[in-house]
Amino acid sequence: MDCEQRLLQKKKAIEEELEQFLPSPQTPLHQAMRHAVFSGGKRFRALLTLCTGEGLGADQRMLLPFSCAVELIHNYSLVHDDSP
Repeated sequence: MDCEQRLLQKKKAIEEELEQFLPSPQTPLHQAMRHAVFSGGKRFRALLTLCTGEGLGADQRMLLPFSCAVELIHNYSLVHDDSP
């Protein structure tokens, strides 16, 4: 399997894990949170977290919550930066 395919598999795992943290919207706030997180993006920071952890010998399942946390913090900083 080539590098691009491996990264796509990791990105899919990150997306699935994010779905667990932010399930389908129930309130307007929840809708806004999902819009900020799922409006696209490369998930570079989350992928970097996964790849670094795996390079150091950690299991992907253990790393996924931390990768999602990095992604959520990054999305928060983007939303906060756009606030008046």
